Amino acid sequence: MPGIAVSTVQAVFVMVGLIGVGLILKRGNIIGDQHRPLFGRLVTDFALPAMIFTGLAARAPRMEILLAVIVMVLAILCHLALSWAIGKFLHLGRRQMGAFMLVAAFGSSATLGYAMVTQIFPGNASAVTDAIMISELGVGIPLFFIGVMVAMYYGGKEGVSPRSSIRSYLVSPIFIALVAGILASFIMSPIQDPAWDIILSVLDIIALSLPVFVTLGIALMLRWIPLKTV
Repeated sequence: MPGIAVSTVQAVFVMVGLIGVGLILKRGNIIGDQHRPLFGRLVTDFALPAMIFTGLAARAPRMEILLAVIVMVLAILCHLALSWAIGKFLHLGRRQMGAFMLVAAFGSSATLGYAMVTQIFPGNASAVTDAIMISELGVGIPLFFIGVMVAMYYGGKEGVSPRSSIRSYLVSPIFIALVAGILASFIMSPIQDPAWDIILSVLDIIALSLPVFVTLGIALMLRWIPLKTV
């Protein structure tokens, strides 16, 4: 346990240091607000799918992780029910209820969370694989199915269908990498193929860029707030 605590503290300082580097680059006008969409796309459409695919494809499938996924889904459903009951008790308005339920029930370890896992458990592929499975299957799928329906029901917007959001998720690089990685773990993990190893090595290098892109994006989002305005 002390080893994990030390690794966690070190990982936090590493991420803070990378954010500091990003702030220096921002102050030197090397990167600016116009680059925020670029870093966002590099995270969600480039580095994160590469990490998800390699984290799953490079290891043999582990059926026991599905138990953790089921527990996560059940926890989300319990949080939705509990937050609904609390919202009713507090007499929250319709939109307040929807926002409260979503914030209470859903969270994700993607982007910054995956970057932290790679720092806390360096070289531990199982930790990354477990984080991906729990996050993408246990949180991602309920979010884009149940979460979207909750948002649409309490958001009260006319003419908007949950199917568009679900369709966007199903064709996103993240979901495609998830499905492809799971299939590859069944098909390719028993096979020793130099070409396959080269592909995984290339994607591994791309995945290593995730902490850099995430922290640069965070640095671009940070704004100095004078204390006298607080």
